[in-house]
Amino acid sequence: MDASKPKAKRRAVKGFPLTGAAADEYLRILSASLDRAHLNDFYPPAENVLASLFAMMSTVHKGLYEGVCVHEETGLPAYNEFIRVETDWRNAREELASLEKWKGARGEGIYEKLAAKRAYLEKLLTLPTFFDERMQLFFRKIDPKTRIALFRLVLDRISTTGYLERITVDLGQEASLWGRKNLALDGKDVVHCQDVLSGLIYRFSTLDVEFLFFQLSRQPHLTVERVIKGRVGPFIFRGVAPQGLEAGMARFAGEGHLFTASLNVADVGQAADAENDPFFSEKALSPEARNQLRESREECRYGILRDRKFVTLNAGKEELQRHLDERKTRNVVYDLGAS
Repeated sequence: MDASKPKAKRRAVKGFPLTGAAADEYLRILSASLDRAHLNDFYPPAENVLASLFAMMSTVHKGLYEGVCVHEETGLPAYNEFIRVETDWRNAREELASLEKWKGARGEGIYEKLAAKRAYLEKLLTLPTFFDERMQLFFRKIDPKTRIALFRLVLDRISTTGYLERITVDLGQEASLWGRKNLALDGKDVVHCQDVLSGLIYRFSTLDVEFLFFQLSRQPHLTVERVIKGRVGPFIFRGVAPQGLEAGMARFAGEGHLFTASLNVADVGQAADAENDPFFSEKALSPEARNQLRESREECRYGILRDRKFVTLNAGKEELQRHLDERKTRNVVYDLGAS
């Protein structure tokens, strides 16, 4: 079940263009890195992301687009690139129908361009899906004792800072409607519930997983069991400058490529914290944020898991490994050169 999504406010970020063979090589290495990372279902679906990246290649769009704009902080294609591919895919059948009358026309440059556009749209229709921003609500059950309805809410999105993310929330909603007899779970009640929950998730989706857990837990009639945020990126190479906690990664890319994906979990069922992200540090947070974390942990009683994996290509893998050893983390590091 898809929910309509509000328009997110995106801060202005700088990007840089890649064209021709450089664009295709960039997309090829990014795709290979994403595939090599073996991301699980708590990340944006890799198959969907790979389809979008494939559609951005010049061998597919036949030169209809100059290249690809790269987000300079995340190293991923910019937001508009993903939206353009998705829009082309969704409109492909209608566009092909409108181009039918020009099929076979020759003799002028415009006809060659139209032929290239038809080939591009036909290629898009052979692909099963693309990455798109959407929210899905899955009903799990109604607790017979408490009459609390248990849901899993999954949000796939491009964050306002340019990362691909999947946010998964297991929660319960306590409301009078769940006590009704003969409740139609596929009817308007669930749709209304979805609208309320989706509004909350979008409102707090930019927060770190702990703050997101805390803010949702403070909402009336909600019980939160688990919040998971799987993030794709940054993908670092020359010209990409990550910000925030990821800023320190740039020195390990060297003249090569460094891909990373993080998974952060706040779960009431996790007995002890497991910190396995060598680039996360509470010391980097403001005093106010650290106080909020302490308040959250005391009030909500959850365990934390933070993890990160890496894929390298001609990067400073040995230097990265020394950093992991110093931080005493045990991270998976794949090497594209060895695959």
